[in-house]
Amino acid sequence: MTSEDNPISDFRWSPDGKRIAFITRDTAKDKADREKRKKDKFDAIVVDADYSYAHLWTIELAGKAKKRLTEGAFSVSAPRWSPDSRTIAYVQSSMGRRRAPSSI
Repeated sequence: MTSEDNPISDFRWSPDGKRIAFITRDTAKDKADREKRKKDKFDAIVVDADYSYAHLWTIELAGKAKKRLTEGAFSVSAPRWSPDSRTIAYVQSSMGRRRAPSSI
């Protein structure tokens, strides 16, 4: 149905059956650089304050159109649709997850 760079941590069907809400972590901004360092066997350990946040998305089942619903320096979890499928409640946390140090 969808292909994401990071795993989907939670998902919920809308009550009307037309959309799925899901949560996935943001892709690292330096993903291409990390992959190049790994390929070149550059073995330095990178430790920084690059936090990864999880955000809420929806995907329409009919057209497969994805839409990001949250943005910012926070993570979301536990999405729940309203009974009429018009709104989604979720838990918001200002805590991100520090990316593990890379040993590439």
